[in-house]
Amino acid sequence: IVIPEGVLSIGVGSFEFCRNLKTMKLPSSLKEIGLGAFEHSDKLQNFIYPEGMEEQFNMMMEGSKYDLPF
Repeated sequence: IVIPEGVLSIGVGSFEFCRNLKTMKLPSSLKEIGLGAFEHSDKLQNFIYPEGMEEQFNMMMEGSKYDLPF
């Protein structure tokens, strides 16, 4: 899934139970990822985000099972 540029947030539970989701490409405009946005998306293995956004991405994902850079 590619989230288009201009999107500011991914809401709570937005991709919950998307069991076949493997890759998520995030825009540089993203400022917030809601709790449980990717909960039970068991095949999700790869987040692609713009260069220089690693620290911001890790802070947004803190406390989730995806809290390490991919």
